[in-house]
Amino acid sequence: MTEKANPGFIPRPIGEFDDFQRKFYKIVTDNFTAWGLDTNTDATGEWKTLTLTPGPPISKKVRFENAWAIVNTKKFYDSDELELKEARHSYESGDRNNIADTSIRIFINRYIRFNPKVTNKQKMDMGLTIPDITITPTTDTNEKITGTEIIGTIKKSGHLSQTSQVTIVGRKSKAKEKGVDRIGVYMAITEAKAGQPELSAFQYVGDVSRGLYTHTFEPLEEGMRAWYYAVKVLKGRTKIIGKPSKVWSGVIA
Repeated sequence: MTEKANPGFIPRPIGEFDDFQRKFYKIVTDNFTAWGLDTNTDATGEWKTLTLTPGPPISKKVRFENAWAIVNTKKFYDSDELELKEARHSYESGDRNNIADTSIRIFINRYIRFNPKVTNKQKMDMGLTIPDITITPTTDTNEKITGTEIIGTIKKSGHLSQTSQVTIVGRKSKAKEKGVDRIGVYMAITEAKAGQPELSAFQYVGDVSRGLYTHTFEPLEEGMRAWYYAVKVLKGRTKIIGKPSKVWSGVIA
């Protein structure tokens, strides 16, 4: 398996951001029902606030586009430029500490990134981190490295945060094994009492560092269950992914 990671998937230049948000809006609008968001009252309410409300108050999308239209004429006041900056921040990032707020990034994390109904192609079109194709280890050395068992457990759980300890069976050192580029972590989120989801529902979320992986959650994910598994990524021009570890999980506090 190779992986495509792009944590900075939202472009910084304002014109490119405008192109991105228009494409994002079309992809979500075209697939809202297929992704099951039309039956989710939280998702439909947030999408209306984010993009559809004509006002008052106007949606975050409309506020940004109005401000950008003025500044893009090249004839504007300092107050117009400030409004554009504030409108973009509200639309793109929002206030993660306010459970009632939403934004492009918050909406993606809540309803798209870990939604098994969203295809990898659709995620790739939005620039999200996705797992790519699977490559099976073909040499005795690769098989020996990737076949070593990985064990993950929840080491510490705080408010909207979980730290997992990831260890290699029979290995005391926290340093990576020879031939291993990194250990990747995949995660899925379900209702607290739901059973373990299929591995196809898990998405790559980051790498283990010195035997630990910490994930921070959104306020609306409190009370849900996070499921994890880990894999080794071998060094080389073609990234070879080992066998998934056993899944571990913890309720988000």
